[in-house]
Amino acid sequence: ISDSPSGSSNNGESDGGSSFGTGGTNSGSAGSGGGSPTAPGAAGSKGDEGTDDPKKTIEEADIVQVRGSRLYALSRYSGLAIIDVADADHLKTLGRYPLSGTPFEMYVRDNTVLAMFSDWGRYECTGSGATESCQWVTSSHIVALDAADPANLQARGTFDLPGEISDSRIVGDVLYAVTYESGYCWNCSDKPNTTISSLALKDLASIKRVDKVTYENVNSDGGWWRRSISVNDKRMYVAGVEWSSTGNWQDGHSTIQVIDISDPAGKLAVGATVQAHGQIESRWQMDEHEGTLRVISQPGQWSMEEAPQIQTFAVKSAFDVTPIAAKDLVLPKPERLRSVRFDGTRAFAITAEQQDPLFTFDLSDPADPKQLGELEMPGWVYHMEPRGDRMLALGFDNGNQAGSLHVSLFDIADLSKPTLMKRVNFGGDWGNFAEDQDRIHKAFTILDDQDLVLVPFAGWSSAKGPNGETWGCGSYESGIQLVDWKDDTLTKRGVAPQKGQARRALLKDDRLLALSDDKLSSFDISNRDAPVLRSDRGLSHKVSRTLPVGSQLVRLSADWWTGEALLDVVPLAEAESTESAGRLDLSSVTGKDTGGCYGSSIYNAQILANGTTLTLVWGDYSYGYYDGYYGGGSPRTHVVTISIADPQAPQLVGHTELPFALGYYGYYGYGYGYGDGVYSVSSLSAGKSVVQLGSTLAIQRSDYTSSDGATSFVEVVDLSDPTKPTHTGTLPLAGNLYQTGLQLSGNQVITSHAEPVANQPDKVRFYLDRLDLSDPAAPKVASQVNVPGSPLRLDASGRLVSVDYKHTVTKASSWDECHGQGYYYGGGKWFDSTSQECVSQQKILRLSSIGEDGATLLDSHALDQDGMWVDSVTFGSDRLFGLGSSYDAQTGQSSQRLFALGGLDSDHFSPEALTLPATTSSWYYGNYSLLGVTDNRAVLMSYSNESQLSTVDLSAPAGQQVVEHGALLSWAYDVQLVGSSAIVALQERGVQVVSLAK
Repeated sequence: ISDSPSGSSNNGESDGGSSFGTGGTNSGSAGSGGGSPTAPGAAGSKGDEGTDDPKKTIEEADIVQVRGSRLYALSRYSGLAIIDVADADHLKTLGRYPLSGTPFEMYVRDNTVLAMFSDWGRYECTGSGATESCQWVTSSHIVALDAADPANLQARGTFDLPGEISDSRIVGDVLYAVTYESGYCWNCSDKPNTTISSLALKDLASIKRVDKVTYENVNSDGGWWRRSISVNDKRMYVAGVEWSSTGNWQDGHSTIQVIDISDPAGKLAVGATVQAHGQIESRWQMDEHEGTLRVISQPGQWSMEEAPQIQTFAVKSAFDVTPIAAKDLVLPKPERLRSVRFDGTRAFAITAEQQDPLFTFDLSDPADPKQLGELEMPGWVYHMEPRGDRMLALGFDNGNQAGSLHVSLFDIADLSKPTLMKRVNFGGDWGNFAEDQDRIHKAFTILDDQDLVLVPFAGWSSAKGPNGETWGCGSYESGIQLVDWKDDTLTKRGVAPQKGQARRALLKDDRLLALSDDKLSSFDISNRDAPVLRSDRGLSHKVSRTLPVGSQLVRLSADWWTGEALLDVVPLAEAESTESAGRLDLSSVTGKDTGGCYGSSIYNAQILANGTTLTLVWGDYSYGYYDGYYGGGSPRTHVVTISIADPQAPQLVGHTELPFALGYYGYYGYGYGYGDGVYSVSSLSAGKSVVQLGSTLAIQRSDYTSSDGATSFVEVVDLSDPTKPTHTGTLPLAGNLYQTGLQLSGNQVITSHAEPVANQPDKVRFYLDRLDLSDPAAPKVASQVNVPGSPLRLDASGRLVSVDYKHTVTKASSWDECHGQGYYYGGGKWFDSTSQECVSQQKILRLSSIGEDGATLLDSHALDQDGMWVDSVTFGSDRLFGLGSSYDAQTGQSSQRLFALGGLDSDHFSPEALTLPATTSSWYYGNYSLLGVTDNRAVLMSYSNESQLSTVDLSAPAGQQVVEHGALLSWAYDVQLVGSSAIVALQERGVQVVSLAK
């Protein structure tokens, strides 16, 4: 008899530079000087900014750069890839460099890549042991990579900058980076500020800051927008949205900070401060042209009470900027400013509420800017590209049945009468572009000599019902929209489809190169209505689950947006590859129905193997059209069999759907079921919801609607004929009280449950249930053995490790008194407010020998001592590892202890223990989670500094027991231990292999 588990069976550098307070404003903006942007990736791209000094070329960064036959691509998910595009029909990956953080943009100089990151997060810790304190820190980050040998990319130098990177330019041999701290970022200044840093590029192995200037918003509540910049060879203008310290959110405004960057060595000089009438939200709202700074802005973020205003300023130097004129725009009704473009002595502004007026301006006399023409049209324009007396524009047109995105062609020969010549729509019901307004010109590719416009986009089309009604389900589309621009008209052509968010498009010879965060693809567009894929190379490969099978690795990926479900196979030695040796599209079995939805639960599918035959099991809910509306259907479980006998050609063999929900949802302790087992605050549980024994599949489920009192079941599926997975039987289990998951023990399947003890409401008896599945059509419970505690593992020799529970009850008046150190969850304590009692739970491990008719207790080991509660255990061949935690709510100190119990194959436990490094944290947990065992060493996931894998060898000398094996690129979704390696599935970031060698 046991006590019931629930008590009842019912940053950057600060040296150098200058800092200024701005009285509540600090911002700047960028503009354009006319002309068209250079094609993506072109060396020395000037964008729309110019220089009077031919020796000081202005370069803009981008996510793609082309140098000769090499294409450099920066993916949000996988870092840098270098691809040989000499033969666009046979793309070749030359090298990769995985990088954590969020890539922003890059430069390529000679054979060096300067990659920038706008969100470089990590834990930084000080002190050690009991005095260690850790904080999550985010900053901007620059790394210089030597790409002379693409197959062996090496980091030459790094540099961290404060806050989030907004933008950058290279002018001459100096990199100017603008970063912004919003006042809310982790470990940033509590006052919003903007920092301009100049970095010398002569020695990339030792990147050094030449100078910096920081503007602090001393009277501002801040804002979360990046800063926008406009640069020429002498001056930089910096601006962004700010808010008044009065708390008035309608008082959005901007102040332009002018910086002198004329010093070729990179010294910065603080110039004038220019107050914009309203707020600067993009670079295109500002422009310096022939000694005149022009600005169009509108106050407030959502208010339309004040009209936008055009301002002009005389610029004699960075230090001498004086107002010339200011005029409000004349609007037919109050509207918000959406976009601006300057082109020489002309300017264009878009405002919108629902309809989208285009306004034109003559700025030939800076002292008298003239508003000339107006054109009303549906939707609104996001970006404009003037071309002489024509202008191409990119925008949104929500509600248009032809598509929510558009490319438009305007006649602007007569500024007093602008006309819309042609518009083409695309992008489905809801469309988007991957870039903000400061960077959209890098994606909007206009190839004048090809009469072609290329637009990377992503869109979503909702499913339609019989009466035209829409539902959230539907289809996702991403790609490059081709549009012909010829003879003063636009013609919508085909789409080059992309996996992942399409971001860039360019031509290489006669091939279209399309870039997303997932792939670089080459298309033959000789027939522009039907682009044909010729070659592609993966930049990243989403992986949510893996399974080693012999010398191969099976990888499962699912994309919620696209509905794509894919299983691929790679050699185990090439686990990190973004390419596949063989792949199988699973979209035919992922549950797409009349509602247009895919079952997205496959990302969490369990993968089992019997030789070269795989079994995938997952649950989802069907969605479709029912009784006049779209909505949820009934739960179901999918069982799919796949042959990988030929790893290069996986084959779908069989598929069946079962009419019940996957997963064990039995009540255990405080816990609740979720997916593959039970989570409990204070109890330990074991097992899975799905196991496979030879050609028999067992699936555990619970049914609270059952009328016969049996609420827990094992469903049996016969896989002896993989082409026809057959549901052959349902085995009711004895109950649902403290039911554990399924385990394989030798050639049998086991589970366990508890039964209440009559007249003792706080006592239960635990039973080990052996299941006989030898006849899948007639499954049965072979035996039930009363055991001391809830089973954790039964080995082939009959040695059982179980967890027992002991309660101590004391009087208390509150949660605080019960816990003694403040209210918190866990710790094996709970407070009963009705009885005014504090119940303390202690777990005790039991080692027993199991016979046919009973259990013999061999040894016991008490857990949850000295304020430490054990929350996880895992098993090696002859030992058990457990991880315990404690938390002091008053000091915020978490500590953890790893223990090992050997002797599992004998009659006595052999204990060992190690206290792991502590942390000061507001969490109730420590730095480590327990993953498994390799070579009799515990494998832990640690979260101090960067997420990483560690091993613990309790037999090693003191001080050498914990070994860190390398930082992870992202959060781990799945970890497989193979020999002395860990294969970690990182979802969007693919797979990372971490060596755990001693």
